[in-house]
Amino acid sequence: MPPRSNHGPACACVSRRAVFGGFFALAGTAPFARTAAAQSDLCPAEKAAIVVRPRPRAPDYDHSLSVADLARISAARMADKSTLTRHGQRPAGLTTADFETQWLITLSGRRRGARSCMRPARVEVDVRIDSHKIYVARDATQVATCRREVVLEHENRHAKINLDCVEDAKRRIEQTLAAYVPTLPTFEGEDLSPQTAGERYKQMLAQPIRDAFQGALADANAKHAAMDSAEAYRRDWSRCG
Repeated sequence: MPPRSNHGPACACVSRRAVFGGFFALAGTAPFARTAAAQSDLCPAEKAAIVVRPRPRAPDYDHSLSVADLARISAARMADKSTLTRHGQRPAGLTTADFETQWLITLSGRRRGARSCMRPARVEVDVRIDSHKIYVARDATQVATCRREVVLEHENRHAKINLDCVEDAKRRIEQTLAAYVPTLPTFEGEDLSPQTAGERYKQMLAQPIRDAFQGALADANAKHAAMDSAEAYRRDWSRCG
């Protein structure tokens, strides 16, 4: 998203706000940076608002594919480590989810002549599931009712882990930003642009947000793996006699 600036009335110091959006790791030049503790006569320290929104998505169901089809989907997705998935040997069911994190930084600042300063006024993060699917192989739906129910119940538990992961990521990112954002420096210098300051802040925030997000995904993957253990499968299938 291109930056947007809202200018106040003409005066010696003009308040400016610019909204930046995007994904991770953008390069930028570094203007003079004051530490968070250092006071600026242009930019008094203000607490930034932090908003993290979970965007879960209920799964869609697909009963049209065969066990062999699911095995191929599973194998292909396991080659992509950025997606959360799980698989077994020739799966009768499969649950997949694609997660995404998007964020915006709103800057506040002032300008006096050629000199300006900027710091974050608001950080917003959306944690979302873009695609969420439960596959139950048509081979499984053509056999005993008990087997169909066991497969569907098993996959629904995987979907619940995915939904819980969104909430866990929200909590982790909130905690991370609450601790980290107050430590960010104020950027100050001559002819400082919102684009330059915004890109530097995005560069600083990328890793903490990514680490918090990946921590939630790692915990979810561990829960998926526990559900797909040989012992867990034996417990599930024992219900069908």
